[in-house]
Amino acid sequence: MTFKLASICRAPPARSIACQPEEDALLGKYTDQEVARKLGCSAERVGKRRYYLRARKNNPKHRLWMPEEIALLGTRPDREVAPIVARSVSNVRYKRLALGIPLPESLFPVFEEAPRTVHRDGYIELQRSYYSVPPEYVGRQVWARWESRLVRVFNQRREVIAVHALAEPGKFATDPNHLHSPHRHVIQHGLDYLLDRARLIGAHTGSWAEAMAQQRGPIGIRVLHGLLSLAGKHPVSALERAAQIALHHGTWRLRDLRALLDQAGPAPQLDFLETHPLIRSLDAYQHCVPDCFAPSTSTINQT
Repeated sequence: MTFKLASICRAPPARSIACQPEEDALLGKYTDQEVARKLGCSAERVGKRRYYLRARKNNPKHRLWMPEEIALLGTRPDREVAPIVARSVSNVRYKRLALGIPLPESLFPVFEEAPRTVHRDGYIELQRSYYSVPPEYVGRQVWARWESRLVRVFNQRREVIAVHALAEPGKFATDPNHLHSPHRHVIQHGLDYLLDRARLIGAHTGSWAEAMAQQRGPIGIRVLHGLLSLAGKHPVSALERAAQIALHHGTWRLRDLRALLDQAGPAPQLDFLETHPLIRSLDAYQHCVPDCFAPSTSTINQT
């Protein structure tokens, strides 16, 4: 037996090229290498079958661009987009230049990060903006990483737990998944406790706190903390009057409540009276008991 014949006998039996209609439908839609990988045969046999069926050869350069592929252009360097869209780097660069899409501002990510503690309302504060995190992290420390457009929140194991677009100062960025989390009862219990404390201040203050929490949702927890702080700085009557006016006009911000308290003015200062018709002067007592008010005389014994 010759060496060539022995090698043929040792080789595994070659799989015949697919003749099924659904397998022939792959020819021309994908490259020969991709079809060979799907069918488990060599790319040469796929090419022969495609040539026999007169199917057009698939060229990634001539493949139409899908909208989701075009959306990736310019978001990252061309070398990173090319393997995602299964095209060459030159093809990606040519398409990006044809559409007039510039490269990202920085080829390398430039970011800042710092630890943050999750507030009782389920938000973290970052550059005067507030971003929601899953409720199970309330009271824990997380890591916030922000750049020019995105804010990412990591837990202590460096796992991404929240991603938000960079918000303007004073704004709240909320993920709907965090509002419907099964661990939401942690935040709800804190909200109920603060509402109970607000009801103890007075009827109008409690009604305003309930309406504010219903209007603003979990963001109102910070407002309730500010309301309880105002209760320790202003008289209860003034706070009740301001809460009644705010409830009537439908204003649910803490600064509106502060403005109403400032308009009421400070509490009047009561001065002590020097004279009063019901209080006798010391001269009247001197006439009644003259000995008590007589000047004392001291004798000096000379020895």
